[in-house]
Amino acid sequence: MLTLINTSLEDGIIIIKRIRKQVESPSLVSIPMTLTVGLEEYKQESIEHVLEKADKALYQAKETGRNRWFVS
Repeated sequence: MLTLINTSLEDGIIIIKRIRKQVESPSLVSIPMTLTVGLEEYKQESIEHVLEKADKALYQAKETGRNRWFVS
């Protein structure tokens, strides 16, 4: 899990795209790697609810294939 404090959803997407590029870069490791992410923005709701929505987004991203990100 990665928590980005004081970060908008739009900025979070930019950060995830950068991290994903680094993970899939052959210079990082010698075996192919991908990153699938579920994103959710905190909107003054319970942490449990935010995590539940992020988890659902992760599973939606996984259903569409590897190396994806999805916003709930």
